[in-house]
Amino acid sequence: MPHILPVKLSLSDMVLLYTDLDGLARFRLAYPDIQVARLYDAPDAREEARSLALGACACLPLTLSSAEMLAALGQTPSPEYKLTPRERDVLEYLCQGLSNRAIAEKLELQIVTIKLHVRGICRKLGADNRTKAALLAQRLGLVSSHR
Repeated sequence: MPHILPVKLSLSDMVLLYTDLDGLARFRLAYPDIQVARLYDAPDAREEARSLALGACACLPLTLSSAEMLAALGQTPSPEYKLTPRERDVLEYLCQGLSNRAIAEKLELQIVTIKLHVRGICRKLGADNRTKAALLAQRLGLVSSHR
């Protein structure tokens, strides 16, 4: 039995479907006009190719955060992901690979303050850690591309 998660994106409706290939095929036959992205447990290139051949517009691992899923589906983060100007400053330095200490020195702040900003950034972006936050920020275009 497939698990169906309807999702409202910026301009279109889409269903995130957690099922096997047979469930995807049945869904596509029953609802050919609805966009569907298939969620899966473990990456498998052949299964992903089959999913796309069956009409899935994307295949996403269940391990992605909500922000990463939006990015993978070509959507911009919703307003809840808006960062403060100081969080953006910290994020720029995170993306350059700087440590909390180095960021604190650059911004003339205490390390504990930087840690709080990093925690807020991770929370807003739905990232588990600073590395994932930096990668996601680059994917979403939240930081400048220069290093």
